[in-house]
Order: sequence, then structure tokens, then C-alpha cells
Amino acid sequence: MTHFFEVKQSACLLTLSLFLLLFTHYQGIAQDENSDTSCDQLYEWVLIPEKEDSALSKISFYETDLLTQFYTQQNCRAVWYDNQKQWMDIDAFLQVLRSTRQHRYHLAAIEKRYTEVRTLYEPSGLFDFNKLDILDVLLSDAALHYAHKLWQDARIRQGKAPITDVNSLSALNDELSYVLEGGAVVEFYAALQQGDIKHLEQTAVVHVEAEKNLAKSRQDSLIQLKSQPVITVDDIEKDEKTPKVPTVNDRILADYVKFLSDHPDSLVLDEKIYRVKELANFYKDNNYSPIWHDGKETNPIVEQLMRSVATAEAEGLNPDDYHFPKLSELYQALAEIYKNKQIPLPVFLTETELLFTDAALHYGQHLRTGKVNIDSLGLHYDVKRERENLNSLLQTTADQRSIPTFFEYAKPKHPMYARLKKQLAEAKKDLTSKGEHKAMATGRMLQLGMSDNRVPALRERLGIPAPKPPVVKKDSTTQTQQALKVDSLYNPMAFDSTLYKAVFDFQQKHGLGADGIVGSQTIAALNTPKTERIEQIKVNLERWRWLAHNLGDRYIFVNIPAFKLYVMEKGDAVGLEKKVMVGKAYTSTPVFSDNMDYIEVNPYWNVPFSIATKEILPILQRNPSYLVKENMQVLSRGKALNPYAINWKGLNKSNFRYQIRQKPGRKNALGLIKFMFPNRYNVYIHDTQSKSLFSKSVRAFSHGCIRLEKPKELAEYLLAPKYSKQDIADLFKAGKNKKVRMPYPLPVFITYFTSWVDEQGNLRFGPDIYERDEAVKVQLGKN
Repeated sequence: MTHFFEVKQSACLLTLSLFLLLFTHYQGIAQDENSDTSCDQLYEWVLIPEKEDSALSKISFYETDLLTQFYTQQNCRAVWYDNQKQWMDIDAFLQVLRSTRQHRYHLAAIEKRYTEVRTLYEPSGLFDFNKLDILDVLLSDAALHYAHKLWQDARIRQGKAPITDVNSLSALNDELSYVLEGGAVVEFYAALQQGDIKHLEQTAVVHVEAEKNLAKSRQDSLIQLKSQPVITVDDIEKDEKTPKVPTVNDRILADYVKFLSDHPDSLVLDEKIYRVKELANFYKDNNYSPIWHDGKETNPIVEQLMRSVATAEAEGLNPDDYHFPKLSELYQALAEIYKNKQIPLPVFLTETELLFTDAALHYGQHLRTGKVNIDSLGLHYDVKRERENLNSLLQTTADQRSIPTFFEYAKPKHPMYARLKKQLAEAKKDLTSKGEHKAMATGRMLQLGMSDNRVPALRERLGIPAPKPPVVKKDSTTQTQQALKVDSLYNPMAFDSTLYKAVFDFQQKHGLGADGIVGSQTIAALNTPKTERIEQIKVNLERWRWLAHNLGDRYIFVNIPAFKLYVMEKGDAVGLEKKVMVGKAYTSTPVFSDNMDYIEVNPYWNVPFSIATKEILPILQRNPSYLVKENMQVLSRGKALNPYAINWKGLNKSNFRYQIRQKPGRKNALGLIKFMFPNRYNVYIHDTQSKSLFSKSVRAFSHGCIRLEKPKELAEYLLAPKYSKQDIADLFKAGKNKKVRMPYPLPVFITYFTSWVDEQGNLRFGPDIYERDEAVKVQLGKN
């Protein structure tokens, strides 16, 4: 019994020392019980993205890390004013800012708020000098950011590398506190402008050394805790008075979570924690109670988690991104410990608990909203996405011992996603069983009736069996003999009708011009490795995760690489399918979603400024009669002008102040109808005069709008039964511009999928016309 109590006492002391160590690191986050201030407002201002209607919607803080650290050190109290000093430092700092590039340092926002406070709130007694105001935070951010810039500029002039380490940069916080206390704002910035950074450099060294010592102490404490021998159940059972078995408890778990919040780059069992913020909120909401084990046994939901994460490959994701190798190792270690009737110590259990939860939240969020950071791709992508917090769902499914339900909920529910996922599994199976296909040699085009030594390779690639010599009866007719000559069934080098059909189907499947002729583009598609097609499927599974999981019962779906528009009905059934043309590579059609509100029959075409100045103005400078010929008007403030009275040669892009508009009619570039869903891109669906281009397989011809084949049929489909076909025909015939309101707003989704599965279950590929697949693939491959 002595052995157990010695170990127990040692563990408790070490746990206490760890708690004190972590607490000294984190004490700035918690507020003094006697303080009236709270950091919640500060964090909301600085760290939480604002809504569009917020007063801070146009403000981006520059030094968020330094700013939050600075104010937690100040217990989130104001530093630029108080009941004695009031506004002296602010006036001095504003003089400094006015001599800089003002837009970079919130000057306009600071002066606006400062004027409100001095002229409105202070005289009426409505300004609370004991409360942190946004004015104070803006001033500190500007002060830190300007000091940061001057420091870095001085280092560069001195031939030194810029400082990026946050511990070194935190020296700025100390300096700002010091100069504000001493009222030396102007002197501080004057010294920095002259390159005097000696004191800052010295303070930075002190900060780095202090962090190193703290990290070493923290590591030593953790090592001591982990090095304690495990406690056996047999030892505990010898005495009924033995204290409770050590387990993950709310104190250790809370301290560890707080430590991670303060040091988000810290590793747990050599693993990076990806969802630090969500993790902290999760345990805060459940009072820091463990969900995966209790110190006596591993909860069965751990095995459910392991199986779920292992299936990430089926979703086009990598299980290793969710700690899977480490989770497997920990799962086996815990099983061995419990099998030997041993009890793991608290820190080890805490760390495994955190890794399991991080894996669940990280994988769940990737299923829900995608892994790739869309904003980093630099694309026009404005589709509404899921923004759901999964914490409460994880807690609920853990309580119900149904972790698979958590992940099933997170996955996209679109039938297209499920079909594409099935094709991914089949493609992987095919690669495993058959390996990569052999590349075909390039050369002359192959077509029906030709004989070429590459035909056997083409047959093998398309899965067409080699021809067998036919059995020809003696009394065969001339017609039969002629058919044999054309199809050459006895010649393995012949491009026969069976091979022609296989090539035609392959071209249709891969978004090529389906003509049954094997040219350079078809050979390139035939030679694309299976592994590359698998990656392409993964990229498009990711794109489905970017979409909202419920698109509505009825909506319009445009897939740019497919050059198709679909009206989707309840149950995701295709009600109508039409060909479309989309934007060229340099005038790409944006990916976005909005609501179709109305249809415009016999529309005007308001020529965009870029087209008017780049394309039409040069023509007008040579021939002003072009407008009359093309049924166009030139307008100024809505009033039509005489095109012959304008000096077109004296105009250019910089002084062009006119609006060019094409009147309704057969020549109108928008045709006879356009479908309006007002959006910031000024993109819509419309008719076109260039109908012959719909025969092309790749239809990227527009300036960004979506040109529609047979638009009248779409209007009849959408407006029925309120408007009959004859009603719509009469509207066209009248020749007058008329807006027809939709019975109800109809969601429109403009999307970009380079692989998809049609309703018949056939895997299809489209051209990556805007070359976007590679960037997504690269990010999917990153950890």
C-alpha cells in the first residue's frame, strides 16, 4: 500500500505544478473578479468576422495577435484615456498618424469616433472612461502596426532579416505600454523613424529567452508526469480506503485546453491540433468532461471513430489528415494497458482525449464545408456554404454512442455526390486490379475504314475484344462480302464500326467533340493516367462539399465545364436540360448563387463599359453609323443623343461618359429573352444570335454571361401553368420590352464541376477550361 500512496502523492504534486505552470501562462485570458471589464467585447471586435450591417464591417485589424495579447496583459482596460490624463496621448498620436500613409492606420475611423466622443458623448456625460471603447482598440492597433512597420524598415536598412517570431514582436506591447505611461508617444515614433531600435531589440531578446525557459519548464513537468509508473488495479483493490482511480478530470482537461488556446501551435503527442478554437468551445460547453474514456476503459465510441476516420478515403480525403496513424497507435496502447489491469495517468488520458476530439471535429468540418480554403485560390466563388457549428452534434452523438451518425450528418446529401463517390471507389478498384493502362502512340488521325498498327492498342484501351475471323459460307452474297470488306472483321489492324462506336462513346464521356475520329485531343484523353482521373474525381467531390447541403426543392443548376443548364425538380430529378455557352478563359463566368426574380422578354442590352470602350468605340471612331446599323442608342443620363453630333475620335476609356444600349429586336445581342437573377457580377442567362456555336463541344465564347440554347422552352417550362405557350409567343411577337415576374424566386447555382455522373450512372468528364483543378488538387494533398 505504501507504493500506491507514494505514487499517488507524487502524481498529485506534479499535477498541481503543471496546473500552476499552465495557469501562469493563461491567467491573462481570465478576468480579475473585481474588474468591471471583460475581454469578450474585445475578442468579438478583433477576432470574430463582422456582419455586413456592423459598424466594423469595413475595418480589418492589422495586428490581431499582438492586439489581443496587449489587452489581456492590461486586463482589457482602456490605455489611451482615463479620468486624469484623458486625451493628451490621443492628440499626440494623431499628429504622428497624419504624417503617414493615413489609410493604412485607421485614421479616418479613429477621427470619426474621436469626434463623436469629444463633441457628443463626453459633454453629455455618456462616455465611460473606465470602459474599453472601440476608439481605444483602433488606436492601439494603429500604434502597434505603425511601430511594427518602422521596426522592420529599420532592420532592413541595417541589413537584418525581418522579425516574424511572435515572441520577439511582443516587445512592441511592452514599449507601447511604457510610452503611454510616460506620455512619450511622439518621441517614441520619432526615434523609430530615425532607425533607433536598440531598446526594442533588447526587449525582444528578453521575451524570446523567457519563452524558451517557460517551454522547457512546461516540457519538464509533462515528462515527469508521463514518467510515473502506471498504477495497477490489483494495488488499488488491496484497500477499500484507497482514493478514487486517477482519470481525466475537469481540472487537468480545462488547464490543457486553456494552454492550447494560448499556444495553438503546441503539439500534443507530436501531433498538431487543427481545431483549437472549436475544441476549446466544445469542452467549455460540456464542463470539461471527457467523452472518449473514463480511465477504466475506452468508450466503444472510440472504435466507431476509428472506423469512421478510416473511411475518409472513400470521400476523397486522407485519413492521415485526421491523426489516424496516431489514433491507431493510442487505441492499441490503451487496449494493452486495460488488458493488463493498469490505469493510465491523467496527462496521457487527457492528450488522447484531445486528439480523438480534434480528429472528429476536423474530419466532420471537412465533410461539412470542404478541406480547401476557397479564398486562397483567388477565384470568383460566391456560393452560399454551410456555417454550422458541429460541437453540439458531436456531444449528442457521443452521448448516444452513435459517432457514425455525426459523420453521416456532415456529409453532403446531394445524390450527385453519392454517385461520384461510387465512381471513385470503382476507379480505385479498377486501378488496383488492372493497373495503369498503356499509353497510345501519337500519329495520324484514325477513323472508320482505316488500317493502322495502333488499332490493337486502341482496342485494348477501350476494352473492345480483338476481332475473330468470321465463318463465311460458300453461298454468301455479294452484299455480305462487301460488308466484310468495309468492317474488315478478319483484320486486327482495321478501324471497324464496333471500334468507331466505342471511340464515339469515349469522346462523349470525356467532353470531346464526338465524331468517332481519333485525333490528338482524343489520344491525350486516352493517355490520361487512371491516377490522374482519380484525383480529378476527388477534386470534384471537394467542390460538392463547398455547396450548401440543401439546394432547395426546385432550382436551376449550371455546370460550366459541362456547358449545360439543368432545371432540377424535387428529389434532384432533371426536369429540363439545355446546352449553354459560358465565358472565355479571360472573361470567365463566375461561380455563384442567387435567386431568379423575373424574365425579360424583348430585352434591351446595356452594353458593359469594358465592351463599349474596347470594342465598340474604335468602330465608332471610324464609322458613327454603326450604332444605327446595329439598332443601338447612345445615352447620357438616360437621354438618347444624336450619334453624329458626338466627337468619337476625341474619346477614350478615361473620358467616356456615355451609355450605349441596344434596343429590342432580332439583332439584339441578348436575343429575345433574358433570365434575371440580379448579382454583383452582372451575369445572367440569355438568348443569343450565335446559335451555330451550340454545335461545338467546347462552348466558351461569351464575355461571362450564360447564353442559352432554345431559351423559349425554358421560359415555357418555368412560367407554366400561369403562362401558356401561346401567351409567351404573344409576348415575343409584340416586340415590346416586358418584365415577367417569376411565380416565386428560383435559386440559381452557377457551378464548376469537371467530373460528374449523369442520371444513367455514367461517369463524365469536362474540360478544365479555367484551369482550376490543379490548385484544388494541391491543397487537398496538403496536411
